[in-house]
Order: sequence, then C-alpha cells, then structure tokens
Amino acid sequence: MGGILAGTYVATPNGWRAVETLLPGDVVLTFESGPQALVRVERLALPEVAEIGLRLVWPLKVPVGAMENRQGIVLLPEQRVLIESDAAEELYGQPFVLVPAAALMGFRGIDLCPVGARPAFSLQFAADQIIYGGRGMLLHCPSPASKVTEYPLLTAAQARTLVAGMMAEDLGRSLYQTGYGGGQAAFT
Repeated sequence: MGGILAGTYVATPNGWRAVETLLPGDVVLTFESGPQALVRVERLALPEVAEIGLRLVWPLKVPVGAMENRQGIVLLPEQRVLIESDAAEELYGQPFVLVPAAALMGFRGIDLCPVGARPAFSLQFAADQIIYGGRGMLLHCPSPASKVTEYPLLTAAQARTLVAGMMAEDLGRSLYQTGYGGGQAAFT
C-alpha cells in the first residue's frame, strides 16, 4: 500500500506543511507542474506493525541526506520515489525513474523502521504528480485518472538492480576520494 505517513512534510507555496494538515483545494508544489491544487486527500488506515508480522511490509526510515532529503522521513514500502541516476539512464534509458521505497533498503543507511500506529494519506491531483516530501525527496502521487506515468515505473526486480548500481557508484566515488580508486597503480 502506498501513501504518505503522518508527520511527513510536503512543500507548498507557503512553506512546508505536515501531510495530515492538507485538505482538498490546498496547493502543493510539484516537481514538473509547479503549484497544483489537491483534488482529494484520503486518510488510509494502516495495521499496527505488531499485527503485520511480515518485515516485507514494514515502513522504511530514510536518514537525512540519503535521498537529498533535509529531514528524516519514514516511507511505506510501496510508496514510489523518483530517482535521478546515471545508472538509471544506462540501465533503462531514462535518467529519472520511479522505484518502490522497499527497493531502497540498504542504500545510504535506509532501513526497516517499525513504527506505531500512524495514519497515511493519499494525495491526489487532476493528473499524476511528483511532490517534494521530507524536505527534498521526490514522491509520486498517482492520479486515478492517469493511465500512464511520465516516468518509467520500475518493477521491484528492476529497482533492486538500479539501487545495487547506485550503491556501486557510491562505493566507487568513495574509493576514488580516499585514493584507493586508482586501479592497478593504487596497489603498486
């Protein structure tokens, strides 16, 4: 189940607002379309983590800076996140792709996060939108009226492959910065 958890801040023309304070008609800043009015805000009931049992459906904690976010954020595993990556362009022909948050586990400290009962909210616009959440992260808000998304929607397997490539990019960058990325010359 996708949705944005209560406590997540969303960008609006008047600053950041907690998702649970948004109402239909409120304007939210979007990635591609600028300010857009919400058509519908639906409160989603989520089961307690203790009731879930399966770790596969636990929310994920995204630490500050892991995804260009300036605030720690907790995401539901099926919430789609927009990623820009050289690896995405190499693998899928597009630099921007949508991935389920669950595929990000292990990337830059992103990990499972059992949280207590907390509602989630589905934000809907007249068309699909990408919004700013967690003070910098890009979150997909699908519209029931839209048949096709503007960005490729990766399967779980494709998303895990992409994230593995992004982890390798981070490792290579780290090795280069510490002087261990010089190939054979570094070992002579």
